[in-house]
Amino acid sequence: VIRGGFGIAYDPSFFNIVLNTVTAAPYAAAGTIFQTPGAAGSFGVGQLPTTQAQLALTPGTNGGDPRLFNQTRVADDFHNPYTMSFNFGIQQELYKDGVIEVRYVGSRIVGQFQTINANPDLRNLALAAAQLFETAPGLSNGNPTAFTHGVAVTPFAGQPLPSATNGFNSRPVDANGGRITGSGRVDPNFGPIRTRINGASSTYNGLQIRYDTRLSNSLTLNANYSLSKTIDNASEIFGTFGGGQSIATSQDPFDYNSGERGLSAFHQKHSFNSNFIYELPWYKEQRGWTGKLLGGYQFNGILLLGSGRPFTPVLAFGNSDLGFESGFLSAIGPTRPYAGNPNAPKGTIAFGYTAACVILFGDPACNVAAPGDFIIYNTLSPGSQGTIVHNGAAAVQGAQLVYNDFGLFTNFATAIAGRATDFEALNYFKTPYGIGRNTFSGEPSYTVNLSMFKTTKLTEKVSLEFRAEAFNILNHRNFGVPDTLAEDANNGFTVSSFLNPGFNNGGNRQLRLGLRLIF
Repeated sequence: VIRGGFGIAYDPSFFNIVLNTVTAAPYAAAGTIFQTPGAAGSFGVGQLPTTQAQLALTPGTNGGDPRLFNQTRVADDFHNPYTMSFNFGIQQELYKDGVIEVRYVGSRIVGQFQTINANPDLRNLALAAAQLFETAPGLSNGNPTAFTHGVAVTPFAGQPLPSATNGFNSRPVDANGGRITGSGRVDPNFGPIRTRINGASSTYNGLQIRYDTRLSNSLTLNANYSLSKTIDNASEIFGTFGGGQSIATSQDPFDYNSGERGLSAFHQKHSFNSNFIYELPWYKEQRGWTGKLLGGYQFNGILLLGSGRPFTPVLAFGNSDLGFESGFLSAIGPTRPYAGNPNAPKGTIAFGYTAACVILFGDPACNVAAPGDFIIYNTLSPGSQGTIVHNGAAAVQGAQLVYNDFGLFTNFATAIAGRATDFEALNYFKTPYGIGRNTFSGEPSYTVNLSMFKTTKLTEKVSLEFRAEAFNILNHRNFGVPDTLAEDANNGFTVSSFLNPGFNNGGNRQLRLGLRLIF
């Protein structure tokens, strides 16, 4: 038998997309008012600002200007994505009651939902580029648009041009310190803007093989195998903080297409499952007590094998736009670690001295390390100490990943020294953008489930079924995707859980007994 098919299906938008727009500015002035008792602009317990003048001086209210509140929008041309599905297969009878089928299955999704940072704050990107590419130490006169695809921080009307000397601010903060403006954003008239667009697309190509047979009238066997690949630039409009869709937005706000293209969150290269049903052939009629005791047995089994799922390591301080990420992403930023040596020991990650010793950990290795050094942690050896290397080249050679400290520059640069050269990894790689999306893979899975059913006929129309089921009967632990948070590489004293599969429980054997009355 030869089969083939083609079809187009449309995917409707869902309620949350609309809900997020109408519960934010300009429809609702939703925000958080931060109050410090006794501080300027603070109110007493139980009081809130009631006038625009009071609101403008209240920390956390964006000066009462609704344009500067967090906004969620949908693109003007927002529409339903569609999927083109196609398949071609050949089914062949091998022998009586034995069939094999081989087919190619593919699909392409066009206009898939995607979330982007539509009004990014460029100040930290501009400041880092100005310092990294300066012509002489201390001048900060490098190329401030090197990381923004040529887009410059624009001045607000009537205000001075942004530069490294004023922190690339295009609009000053209110003299009372209470007014937060759109300073530094592509459009300084607005604050953070999250926009839903139809910017994603995906492709699936798979070889699928199926085998079915019946041996006698009592034993049925089935086996399925697929070899496939799923590629996209966004798998979900929302972030899940785990697996292959950690953060919804791209690490480079100006490159959310080709720069994000990689394995999908749903990709699984190899997938195999097999099952059998065996009904014991004797005493099927269950005549007499002997028949009721020895008849009605059925044994079943399922074998599941699968490749590991892709994932992306994330950074708690992976920020370039603090206003956007803290407002929409629970502070975890979209930037990623740098790529090291793929042949280095699995689970190794290097941290620059500033990151490891000044800001994050301060572990015992810092008593020996010096500025400019890197410390390599092997996270598959929890409880061990870090290994000191003396430059970026040695860190790249000795570790699979290098911690991206650009987010620390964004969060702490002013408090440290205000210079990108104090951040070893950023100074070595000369870019805030790290590895590609979903370039790591979790552990493969292996599960065997068995069950035994005993059905006893009580009357012509009433039966009692006893079920004994064992899930993961071999007690194999399937760890899946490990701890993806890079800052978990060290707990301040010893190596910790980042990329360690044992971070997960892995599952265990489960037994279940049951009775069912059938009538």
